[in-house]
Amino acid sequence: LDFSPLVLDAGRISDEEIQKRAGHLGTAATLIAIKHIFDKTYQEYTSALEPMGADLDVRTFESVLEYFLIYRGIEDPDLARIIGEALNRREDMPNVIEKWMEAGREEGLKEGLQKGRQEGIQKGLEKGLQKSIEKFLLKTRLTPAEIASTLDVDLSWVLEIEKSLEKPPG
Repeated sequence: LDFSPLVLDAGRISDEEIQKRAGHLGTAATLIAIKHIFDKTYQEYTSALEPMGADLDVRTFESVLEYFLIYRGIEDPDLARIIGEALNRREDMPNVIEKWMEAGREEGLKEGLQKGRQEGIQKGLEKGLQKSIEKFLLKTRLTPAEIASTLDVDLSWVLEIEKSLEKPPG
């Protein structure tokens, strides 16, 4: 391949010029969002996008807003709502926030299921290992120290199991 990369320094071009030359409102909004992502406050970011905010299609609006929220690590739905209102998109904010919250619920559910699965596996392994130790203690002549060493488990755990076997069930 023989080509030079195309580089656009949007910082050197005014927002009005970007909007004029982009030819498509969504493209202009995306370029302006990228240009202003380092602005110090969300007000500076939204004021750059405000002139076209009400005219953006829902998908582009959501993308520009999510880009800012994710990049800045904003998790406060109230602040997201304020930003949406600054972009004259009050009617679309429930959709964006609901989508955002749904994604959080799904992620939490996945994490919960994974953690529950791991805990279940761990408990199952511990129970199986405990049964094996009980059998060793009852049927072999190995000492608790030998069992702990053979199974590579803590001796105190083996002693605890041995002690529970000595107690009559009650």
